[in-house]
Amino acid sequence: MNTLPDQLASVVFQRVIREDIGQVSLDTQTLNFFVEVDGKKTAEEIAAKIGVDYDKSRAIAEKLLRLKLIEPLQPSERVVDADFIDYLQRQLSMAIGPIAGVILEDTLADLGHSSDALPVHRAAELVELLAREIQRDEQRIEFKQRLVKMIMQKGYSA
Repeated sequence: MNTLPDQLASVVFQRVIREDIGQVSLDTQTLNFFVEVDGKKTAEEIAAKIGVDYDKSRAIAEKLLRLKLIEPLQPSERVVDADFIDYLQRQLSMAIGPIAGVILEDTLADLGHSSDALPVHRAAELVELLAREIQRDEQRIEFKQRLVKMIMQKGYSA
């Protein structure tokens, strides 16, 4: 059964929560692959980290899919990384002060996400909402320019 696209390298997986996870037995390489699945790394990045080749990583991913321990994310489900959130918070703090963390958490909650689960396609929306909290026009513009640049560097734009 060929459940993965031919371009496995670019597939990002997320773990599936199962109550019977303790009943599943995995070999070392499969367990290592599973541990690295975080909803952010591609299968190629995981394979390189655990030291397996393309064919082996494909077999491991297919096994984990059959066991319903992982599932592929759609491209729009990719989430921003912690570096982006940290950078965003630092930039917001420079513009509005120490309340930035609270404003960031509240805005993420308004969007229905947390800092570790914000889909990349919502990054620009988050920046726009946070920019509205910056009173000075010059600071607001600089904030948006810096964050748009970061979004482009990270590949979070459409």
